[in-house]
Amino acid sequence: MKHAQIKNRNWSVEVLNAGQPLPAEVSCFFEAHASANVELRQDWFELLAHCVPHLAEQARYLVLRDDQGCAAVWPVQVGDEPGALSNYFTALYEPVHRPDLAPADLAPLVGALRRESQKAGVYRFAPMDPEKPSFVALESALKSAGMLTSRYYRFGNWYLPTRGLNWQQFIDARSSKLRNTIKRTGRKFQAEGGRLELIRGGSDIDRAIDAYSHVYAASWKEREPFHEFVSSLVRLGAERGWLRMGIAWLGDTPIAAQIWIVAYGRAEIFKLAYDMDYRRYSPGTLLTAMLLESCFVGEHVTEVDYLIGDDPYKTDWMTHRRERWGLIAHDPRTLRGALGALRQALTEGVKGLRRKLGLAESAGDSHGHKNDADGRHGRPVHREDGEG
Repeated sequence: MKHAQIKNRNWSVEVLNAGQPLPAEVSCFFEAHASANVELRQDWFELLAHCVPHLAEQARYLVLRDDQGCAAVWPVQVGDEPGALSNYFTALYEPVHRPDLAPADLAPLVGALRRESQKAGVYRFAPMDPEKPSFVALESALKSAGMLTSRYYRFGNWYLPTRGLNWQQFIDARSSKLRNTIKRTGRKFQAEGGRLELIRGGSDIDRAIDAYSHVYAASWKEREPFHEFVSSLVRLGAERGWLRMGIAWLGDTPIAAQIWIVAYGRAEIFKLAYDMDYRRYSPGTLLTAMLLESCFVGEHVTEVDYLIGDDPYKTDWMTHRRERWGLIAHDPRTLRGALGALRQALTEGVKGLRRKLGLAESAGDSHGHKNDADGRHGRPVHREDGEG
């Protein structure tokens, strides 16, 4: 385990390799203060550190302590692209802070990140919830340490608050087209030997992973960049009781698969795919309906989250939209940082001038940023009724 002690007044910062077990004190603090979201918990960051090759050497925890013990934990990556410990799979990032901290108290963590990254000059933290206090605290901490920061749009996030709703109310409020698709193709699918299976764990995990891999390979999607991460998440979810994996079978052939994670009162729709040769059965729509119904009837979740992107099919199921943003910080004490800050200022100045002149913004979202969703769910070439 790598560690370094950095003193700053009454604070100390310890730098830990994220691929190694955390000290009990740090682990307990992390679990007590992390938000109720799988992607903000220790298990998630350990998976990233172990299953994403380039993160194995670059993943760190920056631990801030004072006389009361742990005060903050920042999961970060160092190296050429320092900042948030996140990647293709990450739908939300958030550092872990004790609520009584002022942004200036966090400046030593920025200094530690700068040293660990050999003064890289540019730091990125994304995707984040701009409405959360942690977003503002991180932004202020970067500024307190002398960084020049800018916010940038990452992607839209569709979700469904379920409190106060039951399944029948929810499905009755969906479009007639979607309801008819579920009924019509459901009958056809069943009549031709189709069935839906919900797997939570146990001895079925290897079979479920094989079925998902088969479907993914036959889908419209590009080759999975980190297959080991997905299979490891499935196994971890099964161990923790989080996994809800739906598979549509036609005879002995899997034709659609979805991986959902249900934990901390939330259901996250993590991965989905279907075989284009069987799209006439709308197997993804049938799976989504089955898994959603299980959330209402047996899981008692308060939110269902479609995670990354503004894919049109998500509006068939979800009712609310929010945005995920990022922070980019330039270190003006480095040449790269100073040049980057200058380019950023010029870009924002041009955008501001265009808005004042009433000129159209560049292609992208309403903020003038390209909607650069990473495509965890992927964008299909064709669209089933009610799904992508």
